[in-house]
Amino acid sequence: MAKTNIGWTDDSWNPLRYRTKTDLYVINGRATLPWNIGQGLTGVKLPAGTSGHHCEKISPGCAHCYSCAMNARKLSWGTGLDYVPQNTEHLEPYLDEEAFNAPLRWKRPRMVFPFSMTDLFGAWVPEELQMRLMHRMADASAHTFQVLTKRPDIAVRFMEKFKALRGVPPNVWIGTSVENKLMAEQRMPWLIVCPAAKRFVSYEPALELVDFKKWLPYIHWGIIGGESGTGARGFQIEWADATVKDFAAAGVPLWVKQMGKHCYQGTDRVVLTGKGEDPKEWPEEIRCQQMPEGFEIKPKGKQNGQTGTEALQA
Repeated sequence: MAKTNIGWTDDSWNPLRYRTKTDLYVINGRATLPWNIGQGLTGVKLPAGTSGHHCEKISPGCAHCYSCAMNARKLSWGTGLDYVPQNTEHLEPYLDEEAFNAPLRWKRPRMVFPFSMTDLFGAWVPEELQMRLMHRMADASAHTFQVLTKRPDIAVRFMEKFKALRGVPPNVWIGTSVENKLMAEQRMPWLIVCPAAKRFVSYEPALELVDFKKWLPYIHWGIIGGESGTGARGFQIEWADATVKDFAAAGVPLWVKQMGKHCYQGTDRVVLTGKGEDPKEWPEEIRCQQMPEGFEIKPKGKQNGQTGTEALQA
């Protein structure tokens, strides 16, 4: 479990990790086997068993993936490998047992964003691990897990199997990421039939205006936000305004997360602080940060004077 600055959740949880199967070299984020070195190639050595995270980029919203950038920091805690399919064969997934067992020890109920560094429903994740992780979330019934995927088709098939085993876990939400019209048309039809306690959409990074009206009767919550970080693409305040109005008309709660690094109103650049996360800097009509009824987010930072290990175990 890790504290997070993501406004719509309390903590992140990443027990699903990856490690290298053999000794490798990393060249521009790609895995290269040792016998290729010395044939005009040089790279950074990556010993067998080096641990980090892994995913596979699938659509335009993945272009500036924060998880991939963090995993690239090999000297800190990642593998240094890019999130591309050709690296998958060199890695094996495993569960960090300490992290895996942590939800059963948490004393304070919380909203949890699991697998923030990967996609639980990626085709490269063995179903056995998916099952163990879903059972663990269901067992940790005091907490609410907000599972987000770019592969809702796989999520539907998996959740149908899990439903047959022990029913729909009442504390596990399933959401999908949508960044443009094409991804909405591909992913939303799957999301709205997914067996889940709550279904939600993350319209982040929003890269063009998407009309969600036809799907709103079938979902329970939404998130919208502009892109931040290196290479961030532009976000229009008009997109937030239209989305807020549509969700409000349908009675679906919406969390407006941020305006992003490059925000515009019409053709005019809107200068905001940092990622544009401060609602006081936004037009009043889009200052909307709602959770589904009965759920709330705890204040960020230290809780009741707790620090260090105390806060992690709370």
